[in-house]
Amino acid sequence: GWVDPVAARCSDAMYNGDTALVAMQYSYLPSWISFLADQQKSLDAGRVMIDAIDQRWLQWPPDRRPVLALYGESLGSMDFAVLCFFPVAI
Repeated sequence: GWVDPVAARCSDAMYNGDTALVAMQYSYLPSWISFLADQQKSLDAGRVMIDAIDQRWLQWPPDRRPVLALYGESLGSMDFAVLCFFPVAI
């Protein structure tokens, strides 16, 4: 996978540079091969990353928490959909 530079610039522009991006590599394989051969690794990595972000985000008082936006593309979007809308599935 990769981080789409256009999406990164857009989020940066929307919040006047007051942003932080988090990304991780879940496999050495191209995403289409990961999708066919090892979807679970991507889901597991996504769960670990989202849980870590959530734990950090929850440390702020509710009225001072920054805006949290999740974005995924290609296999990453499938991971976010499964993790956010079907959290019991994994």
